[in-house]
Amino acid sequence: RLVYHFREASSDKVPRKELEPVGGANDLLCYCQALCEKNLHVEELFREVLCSPQAYILFNEGLLSSGRRSNSSDTLKESLSWFKQALDTLPHPQLPPDYNGRVDVQGMSCRVQHTTFLQELVFWMVKYEFPEKLCCFLLSMRPDPVYEDAFTKAFVHHYGMLHQMLARCTDFTAVSSRVVHVSVQLFSDLKLAHKMAREYPLLDIMIICLKHIMEKAFFNAPTHGLDTAPWGCRILNVRHPQISRHCFWPIVSDLNNLLSHKPITHILFADDWLRHQFLNILSAFQFMNPIDKRRKSGDDASDGGRVYVTAFSCEFETTSLTVWSLLTHLVDPHDQQSVSHMLMLVNTATRLLADWFKRVGFS
Repeated sequence: RLVYHFREASSDKVPRKELEPVGGANDLLCYCQALCEKNLHVEELFREVLCSPQAYILFNEGLLSSGRRSNSSDTLKESLSWFKQALDTLPHPQLPPDYNGRVDVQGMSCRVQHTTFLQELVFWMVKYEFPEKLCCFLLSMRPDPVYEDAFTKAFVHHYGMLHQMLARCTDFTAVSSRVVHVSVQLFSDLKLAHKMAREYPLLDIMIICLKHIMEKAFFNAPTHGLDTAPWGCRILNVRHPQISRHCFWPIVSDLNNLLSHKPITHILFADDWLRHQFLNILSAFQFMNPIDKRRKSGDDASDGGRVYVTAFSCEFETTSLTVWSLLTHLVDPHDQQSVSHMLMLVNTATRLLADWFKRVGFS
């Protein structure tokens, strides 16, 4: 009933505002939550059904558990088409050209394939901006390790949709807090986070999402006095809505959470593509435009203070905190692995700095 409710809410069958149906599902979610709290056997049944591919197939085909057609078979099949249309509103992120052939994971190089109710509910959780009741209900069954693994895997597969949802949401502060409320409970667990980073390239997904956010805010600025510059200098426009609204913050928060785990930093250090892309993101925040001479004289002068605060917080949250998370694992000069990783980081940073000098025409 809950899945059908969300599918119907996304369709044009009943004209309504997109987020109103979330409130309509709250009573059902509260009821399910109460049943789980009163009876552990009911919670076990919920987990079993949510993670069952067979139950999901029967539902989509409009069949009962006995295999006979349900009275609402046609309606259920129609609802599947609504779900597929909703999937198109949050496509997986476009991969950079140098990513081809790197990995083949759902939510990255291919569309997420939903095979259980749990996976579809995670999609609706992202689609409807992490509604509190749905998040609490899905998180409440995490003490079971099999369910927790399935939920975290589904969340990682849908992570690539986050940056699009965050860019569209109207109440960013509330939504971003709800996103981090879910992710911090998953990625603070070292064993679980390491598994997701190793088997389902979570670091890749986060970095690609951050790059998508920033790419929309870049513009080419002339390099004054350096006429030989072949491309000019790419500047991050801190007045762009995705930057001024800090759409990157939930993803950066999750990245810092992951990098607080030493085994996960080893994955970053050992991978040349990850190191290069990671430092590319950091370098982007070194060139911003808190002072923009292109603005007209009639623009609001009080905007300048807000812009400086935005620029500072961007650099602090995305660069300083993230680098500090990394360096805390490299403090032992007698640890051969720490020294090796530090040298890798310095070499990658040196290559990027040389590339930047070339771009601005400085030799």
